[in-house]
Amino acid sequence: KYLFSHEQAVNYAAIATVDRIIFFLAGSIIAVMISSTSLLKSSQENFRILTKSAILVVTLCGTATMIFSLFPTLVMHLLLGTRYDSYAHLLPLLSLTIFIGSLVSLLSAYFISLRKYYAGMAVMGGSLLTLVLIVVRHATLEHVIIGILSGSVVTFIVLSACALLSRRHALT
Repeated sequence: KYLFSHEQAVNYAAIATVDRIIFFLAGSIIAVMISSTSLLKSSQENFRILTKSAILVVTLCGTATMIFSLFPTLVMHLLLGTRYDSYAHLLPLLSLTIFIGSLVSLLSAYFISLRKYYAGMAVMGGSLLTLVLIVVRHATLEHVIIGILSGSVVTFIVLSACALLSRRHALT
């Protein structure tokens, strides 16, 4: 919000508020997953809980992302009125960004619940990448969203690889 005019910042905040619906859909699933995983359970059981949680997050948040992407103007009208029509085109890209962020949150919570704090390095690396991308390229709101999306995708890939490698290591 510091990189843009007051009007752009307000309009971005409105779009981001709508997209937070996606993130909050994942929140309750993540909370249940955290309380279900345990160091006392086998790695296979914990991974099965992660898999079920991921399926739920992808189903719920993916559906919301598709609706927001296919009908951005309608969603904006229903939730905020017509004032933000000129920024409704940002809703699909930001929805995808928040969706990926929800998956990053799920994986991060999984590792934290199992006290595998090394995953925090991936999150810090992705955050640093996001910061660099935004600092380097921030001429438009689209550039900022693409920077956030890029950092989130990299973080998701690294955390997914960590989850798969830890599962593979537990099976051998």
